[in-house]
Amino acid sequence: MTNFDLEQFYRVVDGMESEAFSKFFADDGEMVFANASPMKGRNAIAQLAQSIYEQIDKIAHDVLNAHQVENKIYCEGRVHYLKKSGAEVSLGFMTLMDLDPEGLLSSYRVYIDPTPFFQA
Repeated sequence: MTNFDLEQFYRVVDGMESEAFSKFFADDGEMVFANASPMKGRNAIAQLAQSIYEQIDKIAHDVLNAHQVENKIYCEGRVHYLKKSGAEVSLGFMTLMDLDPEGLLSSYRVYIDPTPFFQA
C-alpha cells in the first residue's frame, strides 16, 4: 500500500497552484468534478483547476473523515469558497481517489453539488 499525503494535497489545492496540483496525478491520470466531463492528463487537469481558481479569491478544505484502503482513498469534507464577487459559499463534498503503484493519482472523483456556488 502506498501512503498518500492528503494534508499536503489539500494544502496545494488551497494554495491555488494549478501546476503543483497537477503533479499529484499520473501522466494519464483522470479527474472528474461533479457531473462535468472527465479531464484526462496533467495539462487538462491543471486547466480545470485554473478555471476554478479564476472564479475565486480563496478556497479552503476541511477534511472531516478520510480512510485509505489499499490503493483507494475515501474523503469527506467541506470546502469553503470566497468568490471574486465577495460571496462566500461552503459545500459538502466526498472524493474517491485511486493511486497508481508510484503513489500518484490515477483517478480523482469529486462528488459535490456545485449549484449553490454558481447561484451565489
